[in-house]
Amino acid sequence: MNHETEFYIHKIKQVHVALEIISAGGSLKFCRIAEGTTGHYPRFALTMEWDTAAGQVIVKGAGGCVLSHSDRSPLEYNIQNLINPWFVVESPHRVY
Repeated sequence: MNHETEFYIHKIKQVHVALEIISAGGSLKFCRIAEGTTGHYPRFALTMEWDTAAGQVIVKGAGGCVLSHSDRSPLEYNIQNLINPWFVVESPHRVY
């Protein structure tokens, strides 16, 4: 967990006091969001598009979304730069 992630979580905890932090691999976090047991996954560290593509499809199929942190647009694939921007994965249920 880097400084940016800690700061982001601190801001969310001000509104959602009972926030629980779960330590797990990224793929598992995508699946937990898709199944509705986790509501939010911020990722402010290096990932490549192959790290997120399948997870994004699964989350989107469940009604959630994977959004760029900077402008809240969906992550794009097959572009020249294969490095993902920082992103947030959100459940349609917004469980924190």
